Amino acid sequence: MSFAARDLIRGLLVKEPQHRLAYRRGATEIKHHPFFQSVNWALIRCANPPDVPKQVVMDISAGTNVTKVPSNDKVPGLDVKPSGNYLEIDFF
Repeated sequence: MSFAARDLIRGLLVKEPQHRLAYRRGATEIKHHPFFQSVNWALIRCANPPDVPKQVVMDISAGTNVTKVPSNDKVPGLDVKPSGNYLEIDFF
């Protein structure tokens, strides 16, 4: 994960609101963060969204979970693996 992404997440997760990112100027402060430097906010409604991985389908029958995990070949940086009754999904 890039430094800008980590910095943005840290800034948004600060417990004290007066120290949190966007406390002073709201969304404008977030939009001016280096993580979003390549985003043209004026044209955001016209932009195409990035590809989203297909949903994971779970089939519960006879008390057992059968999980169909999407192929990782199509989505670089996505790691999906079954872990007991849950799926562990790592994006980075």
